[in-house]
Amino acid sequence: MPDKDLEDAFYRSLLVLKLLTDRNSGGIIAAATTSFPTLPGTDSNWDYRYVWIRDGVFAAEAFDITGYHEEARKFYEFILERQRTDGYWKPLYSIDGGALIFEYKLPHLTDSHGGAVRFGNAAAAQFQIDSPGLVLSGMYLHYLLTGDEAFIDKNIEKLIKAARWILENWNLEENGIWEERLKKSHWLFGKILCYAGLYTAFKILRNKNHELAENFRQELGIIRKAISLRGWSKAKGAFLQKFDDDSPLDVSALALVFYKILDTNEEKIKKTVEQIEKTLSIQKSIVRYEKDYPPFYLSTLWMARFYAEMGIGEKVLEYLKYCINYSTDLKLMAERYDPIRKVQRGNFPQAYSHEELIKAVMAMLIRWDDSRVEIAPAIPRSFIFKGFKVKNAKTPYGIISYSYRAKDKMLIVTIDYCFKRDALVHVHVLKDAKLIRSNGVEVDFADGVAKFFAFAGEKTIKLYLNIGKIRKG
Repeated sequence: MPDKDLEDAFYRSLLVLKLLTDRNSGGIIAAATTSFPTLPGTDSNWDYRYVWIRDGVFAAEAFDITGYHEEARKFYEFILERQRTDGYWKPLYSIDGGALIFEYKLPHLTDSHGGAVRFGNAAAAQFQIDSPGLVLSGMYLHYLLTGDEAFIDKNIEKLIKAARWILENWNLEENGIWEERLKKSHWLFGKILCYAGLYTAFKILRNKNHELAENFRQELGIIRKAISLRGWSKAKGAFLQKFDDDSPLDVSALALVFYKILDTNEEKIKKTVEQIEKTLSIQKSIVRYEKDYPPFYLSTLWMARFYAEMGIGEKVLEYLKYCINYSTDLKLMAERYDPIRKVQRGNFPQAYSHEELIKAVMAMLIRWDDSRVEIAPAIPRSFIFKGFKVKNAKTPYGIISYSYRAKDKMLIVTIDYCFKRDALVHVHVLKDAKLIRSNGVEVDFADGVAKFFAFAGEKTIKLYLNIGKIRKG
């Protein structure tokens, strides 16, 4: 990448995830420490040395999209062995797979600010409805990128159990993504993951002509309607944290886009993002919800990934650079960053922070859906003028590599692909660029996007574009 700090942070983040992974069990812990304070002088200290379903799936997805499929597979094998007979997973497990985790304070120890030192985490006893949906959607991504039919076939009954659990329990109250301790509610994020998990199960079973596919499809419409009607607040003009008009605004509403329930261009999403940036911003960081402090790196990086989905590379880079600038000299990130006191807070290093940096960077570089592959969908203009390359990006269609090389007034884009099936390819460049010629393929070029049809097999494509009159700034 043209930005050395960003490249270093990307590879450091992959290394962090690898080091948080147990090589024997495959479990991925949320962080390497306990009781690093989030708010000094309080008891807001937690033990993160456990395998959370949510954190682990997010990390496994980061492994999969960067081609480290063995690490992802071992994690899913670890989790599948822990599934209850009814199809549910508890929120977290010990690194060796144990489920009996108790939280207690050590009376003879305090942290550096006088706060409690904890062992264990009471979230292990909570009820969080997103767990089955997370596992299903994560495993489906693994399947798409590896084509491992045998892995799916071996675990099909477990996937069906998880989907049936969602079918029967999605409308229950829960403790939610932020693990509220005093009460249960209808959390928007949990409903989104129930929809995503059930939709994933539907697609897997439909492909295998399974009779249960239709049952799952029918329930999807009901869940989607509940999200649309009860998640949206007319009074606040945004999707909120819970199905309650008194609920706070919450950055986790962006999951509506990440899990393809709503598109970035839909008016309700635009209004929600506008409210998030207006209400939850502190400098360039984003807190999770109203009155939360200090901000999570995760929530700031979610904004970066959202803008990658929108194709606005400059905004992606802005949020990424903010997080990198306030990481350590080794590009390590804790759970939170305090922008007022200029110090990191919470356990360290945090899987949440590093997996999301990886996802945001990858969302700039490659995107795909059921019909096409998009090259450089959210690349900042500066990257195009400086030139950059991506090697062996994984997609469900196969592997694709590409490079952008600016020379004099010419931009040369070289694409090498090895696809197992046909795909439409969109190559994003600059809106005012002019296509001079292409070799080996017929190209439709408009509004800065070159489109061509890639047949299954191996091929090299070159695009030559005039960028001489385009300003670099």
